[in-house]
Amino acid sequence: MCEEGIHPHPGPQPEVSEHAAVHIASDSESASSSDIPEPCHNHSPDETSKQKHYKCWSINVNGATHAFELLPVLAIKKPAIVCLQETNFDRTQRKSWLGLLQKQGYRAWTSRVNERTNSLGHDVHFGGLAVAVRQDIAAQFVSEWTGDEGQLLTILLENMCITCVWRRPQNESESFVQTLTQHRMSYHPLPWIGLGDWNWTPEDNEAIGLGTLLPVVDHEGTPIPTRWHAKRAVDYALTSQTNLGSSPELDSHALGDHKINL
Repeated sequence: MCEEGIHPHPGPQPEVSEHAAVHIASDSESASSSDIPEPCHNHSPDETSKQKHYKCWSINVNGATHAFELLPVLAIKKPAIVCLQETNFDRTQRKSWLGLLQKQGYRAWTSRVNERTNSLGHDVHFGGLAVAVRQDIAAQFVSEWTGDEGQLLTILLENMCITCVWRRPQNESESFVQTLTQHRMSYHPLPWIGLGDWNWTPEDNEAIGLGTLLPVVDHEGTPIPTRWHAKRAVDYALTSQTNLGSSPELDSHALGDHKINL
């Protein structure tokens, strides 16, 4: 993993595991579960949200700069759902990003990032997930988890659940898999998909019992590396579905060192 630039930095810590998922309409940094509006009940989705399949994107942006660089791409491509990992937002960046995202026809839920002061006295931020959903699609928050082993953020669409995933490299995984299982079963038997940066190759993924792994593969069926200058596939989907309507792909836009998983 050192060859690929993966470092076991501290990342989000348990002390920020307080529920911090927020709807884009909220100006507060975080909200309790009772504060979060339920979009499914607030508008009538058109036929787009009733389709069986959604175009979902996932990318580890590795910082706020790349999260902002993603916005023009969304304006053109208009995917239904976008899962971001390691946003590293501070409060001002987060508010600005959500506002720009809303202007492009999306709403979003985020998890809180970890903040600390470095040796130079500067505030630095690590971790953070975001799930953006087009406003014509009904969606609501389900659950968020931040722990030593990673982060999870799950939302409910009209006919399926989606979990945005980030697993911390080189850490134990028991709590991560247990909590992912809970998210997976939240609205069982609805279809479920977990996608993001697993920091496991498909053959090493310890959550395989939850569904079918869907890495992007070449013509020989070998998983394609999902970082621009690396040899491993660590960004992909795990799903309970057998028919997703299309095969996953990798986008050509370069935002940080991870490729966009479509």
